[in-house]
Amino acid sequence: MTRTVIVASGTIKDLEAFGVLWKDSVSLVNERLPGTEMYECYIDKDTSRFTMHEEYPGDEAIRRHLEVMTESGVVDRAREVLDFDFVVALGDPLDQKVRSAMGDLGFSFYELHSRAERG
Repeated sequence: MTRTVIVASGTIKDLEAFGVLWKDSVSLVNERLPGTEMYECYIDKDTSRFTMHEEYPGDEAIRRHLEVMTESGVVDRAREVLDFDFVVALGDPLDQKVRSAMGDLGFSFYELHSRAERG
Protein backbone atom coordinates (compact mmCIF):
# COMPACT_ATOMS: atom_id res chain seq x y z
CA MET A 1 0.00 0.00 0.00
CA THR A 2 1.25 3.50 -0.81
CA ARG A 3 1.38 6.29 1.74
CA THR A 4 1.36 9.92 0.64
CA VAL A 5 1.87 13.25 2.37
CA ILE A 6 0.76 16.42 0.61
CA VAL A 7 2.19 19.83 1.46
CA ALA A 8 0.91 23.04 -0.08
CA SER A 9 1.98 26.58 0.64
CA GLY A 10 1.23 30.05 -0.63
CA THR A 11 -0.47 33.39 -0.08
CA ILE A 12 -3.96 34.04 1.27
CA LYS A 13 -5.68 36.61 -0.96
CA ASP A 14 -8.86 36.91 1.11
CA LEU A 15 -8.65 35.86 4.76
CA GLU A 16 -12.41 35.91 5.40
CA ALA A 17 -13.16 33.80 2.30
CA PHE A 18 -10.34 31.47 3.28
CA GLY A 19 -11.89 30.98 6.74
CA VAL A 20 -15.19 29.92 5.17
CA LEU A 21 -13.39 27.70 2.65
CA TRP A 22 -11.34 25.97 5.34
CA LYS A 23 -14.41 25.40 7.53
CA ASP A 24 -16.24 23.85 4.57
CA SER A 25 -13.19 21.71 3.69
CA VAL A 26 -12.84 20.37 7.22
CA SER A 27 -16.57 19.54 7.31
CA LEU A 28 -16.21 17.55 4.08
CA VAL A 29 -13.19 15.70 5.45
CA ASN A 30 -15.01 14.87 8.68
CA GLU A 31 -18.29 13.87 7.02
CA ARG A 32 -17.29 12.24 3.74
CA LEU A 33 -13.58 11.43 3.73
CA PRO A 34 -12.69 8.91 6.45
CA GLY A 35 -9.57 7.91 4.49
CA THR A 36 -7.97 11.31 5.07
CA GLU A 37 -5.67 10.67 8.03
CA MET A 38 -4.37 14.24 8.53
CA TYR A 39 -5.76 17.52 7.25
CA GLU A 40 -4.36 20.65 8.85
CA CYS A 41 -3.46 24.21 7.99
CA TYR A 42 -0.91 26.60 9.44
CA ILE A 43 -1.06 30.39 9.02
CA ASP A 44 1.74 32.88 9.71
CA LYS A 45 1.44 35.70 12.26
CA ASP A 46 0.29 38.35 9.80
CA THR A 47 -2.24 35.87 8.30
CA SER A 48 -1.00 36.39 4.77
CA ARG A 49 0.64 32.97 4.20
CA PHE A 50 -0.48 29.39 4.71
CA THR A 51 0.91 25.87 4.68
CA MET A 52 -1.39 22.85 4.48
CA HIS A 53 -0.42 19.32 5.48
CA GLU A 54 -2.43 16.27 4.43
CA GLU A 55 -1.80 12.53 4.84
CA TYR A 56 -3.38 9.60 3.03
CA PRO A 57 -2.90 5.83 3.42
CA GLY A 58 -3.14 5.12 -0.30
CA ASP A 59 -4.27 6.02 -3.78
CA GLU A 60 -7.96 5.34 -3.18
CA ALA A 61 -8.13 7.85 -0.29
CA ILE A 62 -6.42 10.51 -2.43
CA ARG A 63 -8.67 9.75 -5.41
CA ARG A 64 -11.78 10.09 -3.23
CA HIS A 65 -10.48 13.29 -1.62
CA LEU A 66 -9.86 14.91 -5.02
CA GLU A 67 -13.27 13.77 -6.26
CA VAL A 68 -15.20 15.17 -3.27
CA MET A 69 -13.26 18.44 -3.13
CA THR A 70 -13.67 19.01 -6.88
CA GLU A 71 -17.38 18.11 -7.01
CA SER A 72 -18.15 20.30 -3.99
CA GLY A 73 -16.45 23.33 -5.57
CA VAL A 74 -13.72 23.55 -2.92
CA VAL A 75 -10.92 23.24 -5.51
CA ASP A 76 -12.30 26.13 -7.59
CA ARG A 77 -12.89 28.25 -4.50
CA ALA A 78 -9.34 27.58 -3.29
CA ARG A 79 -7.99 28.88 -6.59
CA GLU A 80 -9.97 32.10 -6.03
CA VAL A 81 -8.78 32.84 -2.47
CA LEU A 82 -5.28 31.32 -2.46
CA ASP A 83 -2.15 31.75 -4.55
CA PHE A 84 -0.25 28.47 -4.37
CA ASP A 85 3.55 28.71 -4.43
CA PHE A 86 3.86 24.95 -4.48
CA VAL A 87 1.85 21.79 -4.01
CA VAL A 88 3.93 18.67 -3.45
CA ALA A 89 3.03 15.01 -3.05
CA LEU A 90 5.63 13.13 -0.99
CA GLY A 91 5.64 9.37 -0.83
CA ASP A 92 5.56 6.09 -2.60
CA PRO A 93 4.71 6.03 -6.30
CA LEU A 94 1.09 6.87 -7.05
CA ASP A 95 -0.88 5.11 -9.75
CA GLN A 96 -1.07 6.90 -13.09
CA LYS A 97 -4.72 7.97 -12.73
CA VAL A 98 -4.04 9.72 -9.40
CA ARG A 99 -0.81 11.28 -10.74
CA SER A 100 -2.68 12.62 -13.77
CA ALA A 101 -5.46 14.18 -11.68
CA MET A 102 -2.96 15.72 -9.27
CA GLY A 103 -0.70 16.89 -12.08
CA ASP A 104 -3.63 18.76 -13.63
CA LEU A 105 -3.86 20.68 -10.33
CA GLY A 106 -0.18 21.65 -10.44
CA PHE A 107 1.30 19.03 -8.11
CA SER A 108 4.96 18.07 -8.13
CA PHE A 109 5.90 14.55 -7.07
CA TYR A 110 8.71 13.31 -4.85
CA GLU A 111 9.19 9.60 -4.24
CA LEU A 112 10.76 8.25 -1.07
CA HIS A 113 14.54 8.19 -1.29
CA SER A 114 15.42 6.85 2.15
CA ARG A 115 14.07 6.64 5.67
CA ALA A 116 15.44 6.17 9.18
CA GLU A 117 13.71 3.25 10.87
CA ARG A 118 13.02 3.19 14.60
CA GLY A 119 12.88 0.22 16.90
